[in-house]
Amino acid sequence: MKWFVIQLPTSWLDMMKRSLLLLIVSFSFISTSLGQRAWEKPGCHLL
Repeated sequence: MKWFVIQLPTSWLDMMKRSLLLLIVSFSFISTSLGQRAWEKPGCHLL
């Protein structure tokens, strides 16, 4: 039972870290895509 109590918070922290990292990556990707569309000509955002 001690292993379960010790293992559960670490898995929760790992899941929180992964979800937060995924959220940051997706947000940065969307913001850079919108920024490139706003700043550059159409077609250049493919790079």
